[in-house]
Amino acid sequence: MEAPRAAAAVRLLVAGIAAIAAIGLVDGRDPEQWGPAHLLPICDDWPGWPGGERCHRYGKIATPVDHDDPSQGEWDMAYFVNSKFWDPVEKPNGPIFINMGYGSTESGLYTRSALWHIDDLYLNSYFVGTSTALAEELGALIINVPNRYFGCETARDSSRNEGSCPTSLDEIPEGEAGVVEALERLRFLTMRSVVDDLAHVARKTITTYASDWGMAIPDSADRAPNQPIVFGCSWPGAAAVYARLLHPEVFPGAVATSHPLVSSPDGNPYYRSFVGSVCESMQRALAPLGCAPRVV
Repeated sequence: MEAPRAAAAVRLLVAGIAAIAAIGLVDGRDPEQWGPAHLLPICDDWPGWPGGERCHRYGKIATPVDHDDPSQGEWDMAYFVNSKFWDPVEKPNGPIFINMGYGSTESGLYTRSALWHIDDLYLNSYFVGTSTALAEELGALIINVPNRYFGCETARDSSRNEGSCPTSLDEIPEGEAGVVEALERLRFLTMRSVVDDLAHVARKTITTYASDWGMAIPDSADRAPNQPIVFGCSWPGAAAVYARLLHPEVFPGAVATSHPLVSSPDGNPYYRSFVGSVCESMQRALAPLGCAPRVV
């Protein structure tokens, strides 16, 4: 979808719920202070940031390891938030812009890339189809949900708290046992799991945490009327499309660019290349794995 058309579509979605959302809560707090209590400040002082250090917030949400099998338990999935433009008092119909983005599996770079994906200086690049001006105009809440395996190395880093991982952090043994163990840990890395993670965070934002964000749930509804819109470019663009198709009750719209949608019995080749990088990251010194996780 071309950027001007995407921006126009986003405006229409938001305008369509303005009357319903007008019942939003009235509160005089600073917009940066909206959100659930579990959100914590996080900063990155990379010298390449224009204007110096950039700061936003992150939190963790209990998430099923397998969204189709509750018996597999839950893990605390990290997500990152930019609420600079969020103002439920003046703009109660503000949308939620959510993406997954690219990111990095390396400790430190994982955090930096997550902040890149929500920072207002980079919205034009990571939320293709929107802009900083549009996010400000609509009063958008901006959320990044890193891919579920991206935060494993950061979770192993005892000096950082923002990492999260849906599998064991124990060292993988050498030899054949290590091959079996690594493949077992990767079995929850599927496109469907990633898509369900995006929907999980969006759904929690407009239900469980709606009042924390200043959103009001009408008596006749089970969620706030604010609309989550999912974005993505390249293979995250494919995830955005699948999220819209599989969770239309959560996402009324998706903005995807340069997205590969052609799949084979072996899965989306672009997504498999990502899976390969995660596999390499996990195995490190381990002998090469026959890494071919399924993509559903």
